[in-house]
Amino acid sequence: MNTYYYITIGLFAAFALADTIYRARKFPNIRYWRVIGIAATIAAVGVSIPISLAAAWCPLNWLRRRTGRTAAELSKRTDRICNVQDTDC
Repeated sequence: MNTYYYITIGLFAAFALADTIYRARKFPNIRYWRVIGIAATIAAVGVSIPISLAAAWCPLNWLRRRTGRTAAELSKRTDRICNVQDTDC
């Protein structure tokens, strides 16, 4: 980590401490706000993981259906790459 990371983390800690000591405003009390936050996080992760897996799988499935070969099979090079020193290419 370089100096800018330490500055950023230090400023975040300083502002969090200043906010804890000197509150700018009084917020309303919300019952079970931690439970609501955890549930919202789990819901967001639960929605984003299937979407990202589908986004990664769909092009590969389309490629397999279209060409009849998998991406791994298509990535194998069957032709030679000729160097400048090769004269028989």
